[in-house]
Amino acid sequence: MNILILATNANSLSTKYLKEACEKRHHTPIIYSPHDLYIHCSDGKGVDKLYIKNEEIYKENIDAVIPRTSGGGEYAVTIVRHLHKNMNIFSAISANGMLNASDKILTTQLLSKAKIPSPKTTFIQKTYRSDFNYLMNTVGGLPVVGKLQRGSLGQGVFMLETELAGATTLNVLEELKANLILQEFIESSEAGAKKSDIRAFVVGSQVVASMKRMSITGDFRSNYTVSKEAIPVELSEEEEKMAIKAAQILSLGVAGVDIMRDAETNKSYILEVNSCPSLVGVTKITGVDVAEKIIEYLEKMRAIKQSREELLKDEKPLNIYHKVMKYLLDGDIDYHADTITLNFDKINKIAKTIEALNNAKIKT
Repeated sequence: MNILILATNANSLSTKYLKEACEKRHHTPIIYSPHDLYIHCSDGKGVDKLYIKNEEIYKENIDAVIPRTSGGGEYAVTIVRHLHKNMNIFSAISANGMLNASDKILTTQLLSKAKIPSPKTTFIQKTYRSDFNYLMNTVGGLPVVGKLQRGSLGQGVFMLETELAGATTLNVLEELKANLILQEFIESSEAGAKKSDIRAFVVGSQVVASMKRMSITGDFRSNYTVSKEAIPVELSEEEEKMAIKAAQILSLGVAGVDIMRDAETNKSYILEVNSCPSLVGVTKITGVDVAEKIIEYLEKMRAIKQSREELLKDEKPLNIYHKVMKYLLDGDIDYHADTITLNFDKINKIAKTIEALNNAKIKT
């Protein structure tokens, strides 16, 4: 396969790992920055294109895309959407997934809708002094974790520990017209011990590696990039299911899912889901070649896509059965495809049920 690594930082270790994994599995890596590309939409002919400088990138020459666009912004998302949706090239991470994961409150809304445990959360833009205690109590009372709507590597995350400090912070953020997330504080360690959380690395329908990350002394945020301290950790069956479901709900084939274990209740919560997690720490700490797992996932998805396309190729007009198969081929359901058992007998039964319902006469 020719695999496009869409990287805002072509020299990062994560990009290097992916390039090496491609070559190890006899694929050709192609590395571009999304900011060096531009798109062209046709005049109704459906022949959309992508260029780098004045050279066209032919869709026949790209088999899959791996976005590594942390901080790439809206333009990078647009490039990924064009590759995946308009040019029909499979992307390990969807444009919608990138948007979902970059917006912390949207992530929380999607997790809540799917009934995936996450800390109590309140989202505000404007507040008044008289609202302070009420707002804090909605998420369990002080101390409360405050977050800006967007940010990574622990940036824009802070603790509100006292009423005075909290009220002052809220007033400043209100003046800046900043959207603010208030979140329940979950104690992850015994008194005096370093705080911790878990980074679970999801690829397709599996957690391929996970590590417990420690905070630096005196900080409540756990971040390997900052502390350089982590250990391998085994997830419970429930935590694995939570992590996989969270990635799929956000339409991410590859994701770093952050999990917090409550030290008192031992209950686990999803804190955040990352669409461009670093491969460096998890590879070093766990010894798992996560980059190679991502390439294996692309191989698997390509095989599934080819099987479905072959099935549909000669069916005109489509009957209900093939309409169901076409639905499975389209859209962000691709990111669930390797969890779907391609048992055509079962799908055929579903199709026949749909057909029966469509043909049924409603008596009045």
